[in-house]
Amino acid sequence: FRERLRKFPSLVNCCTIDWFSEWPSDALKSVASQFLKDVEMEKEETRGACIDMCMVFHQSVRLLAQKFLANQGRFYYVTPTSYLELIGTYKTLLADKRKSVSTLAKRYESGLAQIFEAESQVSVMKKELIELQPVLAKTVIETDEILVVVDRETVDANKVREVVAKDEAYAAERAAEAKAIKDECEQELSVAIPMLEAAMAALNTLTKSDVVEVKAMKNPPGGVKLVMEAVCIL
Repeated sequence: FRERLRKFPSLVNCCTIDWFSEWPSDALKSVASQFLKDVEMEKEETRGACIDMCMVFHQSVRLLAQKFLANQGRFYYVTPTSYLELIGTYKTLLADKRKSVSTLAKRYESGLAQIFEAESQVSVMKKELIELQPVLAKTVIETDEILVVVDRETVDANKVREVVAKDEAYAAERAAEAKAIKDECEQELSVAIPMLEAAMAALNTLTKSDVVEVKAMKNPPGGVKLVMEAVCIL
């Protein structure tokens, strides 16, 4: 055998010797207990059940590996490293699930708190509504009374509006008549003003002797009387 190994060194280089022997149940429990001691559990019975579960899983896989070898002729190695990975995976999953459950519990508690708060607010609002019902009824009655007054005042306002409209029409008619009179007066003034200006110019031509002559008349002629009456009117 030694000579063959010297001739074929790959027999040593490419071979892996299975130095691992099967761990007994006590060893599996001891390892699981050591790795799970930092995991928080409510009861020791629960911790013991988890340790037994890890041991049973490992032993069950080892038995299945033997059946797999017998049926398929292929090796599936179940080593102590596989056992340690099983325990590590269990711890990771447990931590994730606990975190998830804790988050859901916090959401549930928050939701309950909001529900209780809303229920208390609804109770307060219900009480306030019950207390406000008499005030609301009184307000409705007052509103109806105000609406009646408003309707009555609206009718009165419509009547006043009709009267004002009539007065406005009458005033507009009188204003039109006054404007017509004004236009007529302005038209007559346009004729009389030149005559007045001519009379004023003629008045400026009078002399003292003319006035004395008029005073000396005991019974002036009709034309002179007419002119003097017009002067007095002006």
